[in-house]
Amino acid sequence: MTILRSARVPAVLGLTVAGMLAVPLAAPASATTSHCLIINAAADTSYSSLQAAQNAASPGATLAVRGTCTGATEITKSLTLTGQHPAGFTAPTLSGGGQGSTLTIIGVAGAPTVTINTLTITGGTAGDGAGIFSAGFVTLNDSSITGNTARSNGGGIYAAEFTLTLNDTSITGNTAGLLGGGILNAGDLVTLNGSSSITGNTAGRGGGGIFSGGGVARTVGVTATNVTGNTPDNCDGTVPGCVG
Repeated sequence: MTILRSARVPAVLGLTVAGMLAVPLAAPASATTSHCLIINAAADTSYSSLQAAQNAASPGATLAVRGTCTGATEITKSLTLTGQHPAGFTAPTLSGGGQGSTLTIIGVAGAPTVTINTLTITGGTAGDGAGIFSAGFVTLNDSSITGNTARSNGGGIYAAEFTLTLNDTSITGNTAGLLGGGILNAGDLVTLNGSSSITGNTAGRGGGGIFSGGGVARTVGVTATNVTGNTPDNCDGTVPGCVG
């Protein structure tokens, strides 16, 4: 419906009209968006999906993540993923959206080196490694792996090969149907540093927090206080320092 203003009615808000005081309209509040924005500053490019950004990136590039990026992403080269939380964006999040492992890290030409900073990784649903399926040299800093579900093993992370290092990172609220609700270590070395913790994860058979296989698989940095409250147990396999 179109409203026509009488020529005798002032167009400026805040003036008295017909004995009533017009109230100025409030400016709209700034909106917060959850949409995905990936920025490759070195290449002066931006993308609306992480997969598109990784496909276009050169090995060794740094990709800034803003908002919530939904979908299963395969990382096939050495990269740094850094979450940013500027005004107007929700907290930086990678969500699998129930479409597979949120991140699959596997090299095409050798094992990639991948660093993940200040990101939440959630919503993954897969057979193994619902949050992250890792077959590279992977480091997580100040990040959170939460709310992922594996039908078999490694609800939060399945460390298939090489190394996984957690610095001040939490693994919580993940589920595996069989082994390793938080982490399944079938690779070389998993290390917990700083305030890293593995809590509140569930596995159907064992290793609610961590399952560490035999052979070369080693898990270090575990204490009685940083792997706690997992079901049916905190650790299974060879996990020195773990209690319960």
